[in-house]
Amino acid sequence: MFEIAFKNRLLDYLASSKLLCKCQYGYVTNSNTQAAAADVIATIQSGLDNNKITAAVFIDLSKALDTVDHDILLNKCDRLGIRGTPLQWLRSYLSNREQYVATAAMSSDCARIVCGVPQLSVLGPLLFFYL
Repeated sequence: MFEIAFKNRLLDYLASSKLLCKCQYGYVTNSNTQAAAADVIATIQSGLDNNKITAAVFIDLSKALDTVDHDILLNKCDRLGIRGTPLQWLRSYLSNREQYVATAAMSSDCARIVCGVPQLSVLGPLLFFYL
């Protein structure tokens, strides 16, 4: 619940500070993946109508969430005006996380996570894509 509340407050802050671009469909109010697809189609159609060479590149960034450096992310938050208690909470949220792999027969030792945003979380994608 707290993670959802933090995400909502963070989105409100980013929107009110005009730090979100209208093309960031995932978190912009009244926007969704259908709007993103419609914009891509409209851009391609416009290019074709104007006899321009038109192409699109789609990149799967799912593994990139594992590469986010915590210090860089926290410094960027500070530069965007996210300070004090919210920044301390975010630092705590990213710190002291561990992971391991388990199968039916065995499991690995725990390893400390030193970079990346929590996947399958409410806040992870927001931290990656918008900060």
